[in-house]
Amino acid sequence: MPNSTYSQGLRLLLPETVWLEPEHFVLANEINYPHTISGKDNWQGYLNRLALIALEVWLQIRLADEDMRLTNKVILKDTSTIKTAGILRVDNFKFCAIATENLLDEIVNIPQELIEKPELTAHFYVIIEILESQEEVIIKGFLTYKQLIEIKSSLKLSISQGCYQLPLSVFDSEPNHLLLYKRYIQASEFALPVVETQATRISNLSGIVTTTTTKLSELKFRF
Repeated sequence: MPNSTYSQGLRLLLPETVWLEPEHFVLANEINYPHTISGKDNWQGYLNRLALIALEVWLQIRLADEDMRLTNKVILKDTSTIKTAGILRVDNFKFCAIATENLLDEIVNIPQELIEKPELTAHFYVIIEILESQEEVIIKGFLTYKQLIEIKSSLKLSISQGCYQLPLSVFDSEPNHLLLYKRYIQASEFALPVVETQATRISNLSGIVTTTTTKLSELKFRF
């Protein structure tokens, strides 16, 4: 019988790999995407779709490993921003799959809008290396939104071609920690930017009007 402690230790040293099956490539081509876009953007969109599929497969497997009750856990794919990155929703958590083709220089490019547009922010940003010709995907690491913002500030990152460039070394290289966050921390404990909706805009406007009216009444009473 294999030594369970040795097996667990070995697993921590090995990268988390997802093997791409033929149906994954088919699905990546079927996911809604404006195919009229050509060249580099179209290829990046394709990589993003593969990353999204691979992350979904990995989460399904690992969540079931953690708790058999989570077998076939419902995971929702959001492909509305697939040109930039794919989003997965598990319960109240959002996972952003950042696809990269190779990490030889160990630099990760994260599109600016994924950090600064409230509707695109996520609880977790997962770096996924796509080795398409080898039909393999490697989960390289992740950061929470808060960690990403703190690192952006401390490193005084500049923007290059619409992306922030972060060293791979700042990411948590142990994907199992991602599962621990999911298991033991509530999504509400993460402070994500509030997405302004029509209702919140009306509420904010109403508050401004009320405050202004009150101040005018006070001035009128004073004079």
